[in-house]
Amino acid sequence: MEEPSYIDDESLPQLVSSLASLKREGSYWDFKREWHKNKANLLHDIICMANNPADETGLLIIGIDEESNYTATRGCKTLGRRLNTQNIVEFLRSKRWADGMPHVRVVPTSLDGSSVDVLLVGHDDEVAPYYLTSDYTDGKETVRAGVIYTRDIDCNTPKNGTATSLTVERL
Repeated sequence: MEEPSYIDDESLPQLVSSLASLKREGSYWDFKREWHKNKANLLHDIICMANNPADETGLLIIGIDEESNYTATRGCKTLGRRLNTQNIVEFLRSKRWADGMPHVRVVPTSLDGSSVDVLLVGHDDEVAPYYLTSDYTDGKETVRAGVIYTRDIDCNTPKNGTATSLTVERL
């Protein structure tokens, strides 16, 4: 089965439904039951999506529970503290980026009558790979400076690791 990709905002409900029906994550999409409580984890996910090897718009789909058979969580409160585009852009602008920061946008949508937020993470070949020039720490989690984080099939590069040199070259 071919993996569907982002085309426009109007197609997002169908896209989210199609990706959830695959019952797995992929190189450019990741499911989260709720918004991140830790900002370093959010930043790490954004960088990994911006550096995805499929060269697709990255999709952080918030409101889909992998542990409940990839179904939408019920009610807005189950998403945690919701963020919008302005919140994310301000957060990213406050970081030190090597050549530029990823373009992001939050698009609220619904699936099966439940609220789902999709964080679209753009990929720009002129700027990629995206990485920080100074560490960012929130609590016990740190996104390290000079490290290239990306996706490997359905997994992020660990925060204490780095992408392989071949992956970096392909970016």
